[in-house]
Amino acid sequence: MSKSLTLDQRIAVALSDDIKSDAVAALIEEVEAAAQAADENATRTREEALDPATVIDTAKVGASLATAELTRDRLQAALPRLQDQLKRVRQAEDVAAWRADAEELERRRLGSGAEFRQFYPGMIERIVNHLYDMRALDKKIDHLNSRRPDSSIPALGYITPFFAMDLKIPDPDNAGGPMLWPPHQPSLAQQMAREMMENPRLFNPPGPGPEWWKTIEERDRRALEENRKQIAEAEQRQREFEKQKAAEIEAAKGA
Repeated sequence: MSKSLTLDQRIAVALSDDIKSDAVAALIEEVEAAAQAADENATRTREEALDPATVIDTAKVGASLATAELTRDRLQAALPRLQDQLKRVRQAEDVAAWRADAEELERRRLGSGAEFRQFYPGMIERIVNHLYDMRALDKKIDHLNSRRPDSSIPALGYITPFFAMDLKIPDPDNAGGPMLWPPHQPSLAQQMAREMMENPRLFNPPGPGPEWWKTIEERDRRALEENRKQIAEAEQRQREFEKQKAAEIEAAKGA
């Protein structure tokens, strides 16, 4: 804002034109100082005008007093409007700065998303396929270890990394659908339904007979064996995972 303008003119410009907040803030400081000086001048002029010991030209002094008070009142009236203007200008500047930052981040967001979409599907497919291959290999290792002719022969370790137990990989093409990993685990009800389909006689014996209780016992025995087998396999896997994890940690420490 040009300093060649009078204070009144600069106030009018600040209230009507778009100027920067720092210019408005500087003008407010100037107006506050001018208002204080104008108030002191108006007080002094009034005291001099009312002094009975001094002979005055009432018309001239009255005009001076009115001018001094009007100058003070105008400056004091300008301050709240300038302060409101400062708030509006700062708000507009904050919004403009935020939008500039948002546009930059939006550009980066779109670019990063486009880059991610280029490599993510192929990478996920490769990772998921490899996890299933390792899982299938671990099942073969399980089967081989169960056939060890001598318990002194060390069992083979698993290949599936320990963190796969907690890994969850969604399908990028089916939001909210089933996970690509981990493999779907049937519920207890689904397991029972499959067992009933595979062995209907265990769940629906042909009818009461002299040894009907044996059928019930056989059904319960097979269910208990299957349950124990699943628990043993899970515990064995957990031990192998913990052993593998500890080995990986030790290897990382020595690297």
